[in-house]
Amino acid sequence: MKNSDAQFILSGYRPGGQDASDPAFAEALEQAKRDPALGKWFAEQQAHAAAVSAKLNEIAPPAQLRNAVLAGSSLAQPVVRARWLRPALIAAAAAAVVFAGLVAVMPAKPTIDLEKLTAFAIQDAQVFPHGRSAGTAAKELQTQVSADDVCLPTGLHFDFETLRTTGCRTLTDDGHEMVEVCFQRNGDFYHLYIVRRSDFANMHPKTFAGPNTQERVSFVSWADQNYFYIVASLAPPEALVRLL
Repeated sequence: MKNSDAQFILSGYRPGGQDASDPAFAEALEQAKRDPALGKWFAEQQAHAAAVSAKLNEIAPPAQLRNAVLAGSSLAQPVVRARWLRPALIAAAAAAVVFAGLVAVMPAKPTIDLEKLTAFAIQDAQVFPHGRSAGTAAKELQTQVSADDVCLPTGLHFDFETLRTTGCRTLTDDGHEMVEVCFQRNGDFYHLYIVRRSDFANMHPKTFAGPNTQERVSFVSWADQNYFYIVASLAPPEALVRLL
């Protein structure tokens, strides 16, 4: 195993040792013990993750948050049916609280919107059912991502506007639209979210990040010249590796 592969796997390892007995991390953990450079990198990553986690545990939602969210929902104009409105607004509010904790332990970066989008996807992925994609373009994309031999970061072909207007599930977060397609591979269920980069002119995300786990949801994100992508699932992080 290369160190780069081990780093990729260990990026999803939670601080606190909860994953110590997980066989998905066994080989990478052993390599970190043998390789001083990898071991140093892993220790630094765990220390940073522990600091962030501790800071987030200190954050309490504002007392009036629920009332503010409910008040806002009466004025919002959702793109999708009303049953999706409340999860979206709650997710956006939760993302703001999470970001406040992150700011306390790390320098400000122009990736706040990507953090919010990821939090939104994590919340939305826990809401069932999402229903089937309708329209030829959406079904074609669903067929693409369901194929075992398709690498998602390099193998997707679609037209965003066609997906948005012809039956793909469309969501809004902070005024920005994203499309979502549900698919299955090897018995696991996934949610693919796609957002236009043109909606976030000041965001400069990593080309690839993850997989990680939060609130029982595993997720991974990446970007190309035109779009941001997030895949979220209740499957374990190692299942997401097989999509990449």
